[in-house]
Amino acid sequence: MAERMHTNLDLYLVFFFLAHVLISTKFTLARWRIGDERLVNLLLIAIGVLFFWFVLVIDQSG
Repeated sequence: MAERMHTNLDLYLVFFFLAHVLISTKFTLARWRIGDERLVNLLLIAIGVLFFWFVLVIDQSG
């Protein structure tokens, strides 16, 4: 059961981990007043989608 949970839930864990990290990064950049808000949002969304896509590719190949 543990093996099944770890293999079936890995994409959900990656999604929530990425959401947590990217939201924290957004707030940190806003606190430091770095970049335009829209540009930062777009960049962080692009990074999140890219990393999630990498995980999907790795998951499909393994």
